[in-house]
Amino acid sequence: MLDATIWRLIAHHQNRDGALRWSLRNGRIAIGWGAIGDIQAQGSQSPEEIRDAIQHFYSELSNSSNGGSSLWNFYSIIANPRGVA
Repeated sequence: MLDATIWRLIAHHQNRDGALRWSLRNGRIAIGWGAIGDIQAQGSQSPEEIRDAIQHFYSELSNSSNGGSSLWNFYSIIANPRGVA
């Protein structure tokens, strides 16, 4: 029996099909908060750095403080399993 993890991409976007095509074409996933840019290219080192960027660009959102840990977990555990920044 093969033990595998399968991830499913669900687009909650006004142009869902376009967002999925972009992801497939570019080999990337955009997980909300797009205004903060590429966290790997910026060399983000902690959930707090990501949280601060989200709060800067999305100050009107009441849940912007939750995004730092969510994106950090995805980046450090799923997208970057070896911990290479």
